[in-house]
Amino acid sequence: MPPAMIRFHLLTSGIFNNRFRAAMHSADVLFIHNANLARLSRRFGKPVCLISHSGKLRYPGAVDHAVFLSQAAAARAQDLADTGRTGTAELHVVPHGFPAYDTLPSPDSASDQLRIMAAGRFVPKKGFETLLKAAHI
Repeated sequence: MPPAMIRFHLLTSGIFNNRFRAAMHSADVLFIHNANLARLSRRFGKPVCLISHSGKLRYPGAVDHAVFLSQAAAARAQDLADTGRTGTAELHVVPHGFPAYDTLPSPDSASDQLRIMAAGRFVPKKGFETLLKAAHI
């Protein structure tokens, strides 16, 4: 759903879309990616978890948990917690699924093929077109 439609359904408790309303009411926890939806998500009486890439924690009183996807983002959020600006939100770190290498792994000499793994939505801002062009070069 487009973000504006999600906000509309949260504001109206999904009264115009039975499947949306049923899904929200049957959920045990609501995971949101946009902090602007935090307060609206409270309308369903479920625990709210905010996913944060950057470590920003807007509307901390509206979420029960804040999940950060990197140690750097968690460190920024912890700075907020240390100053008491996180409300009652519990902070969690779930790092991206790829280990950080201190040194680059050595190439597999048995193969001269380039192997790349990329995860993300296939939308222009994620840069997959650039990745494919670079791989071709």
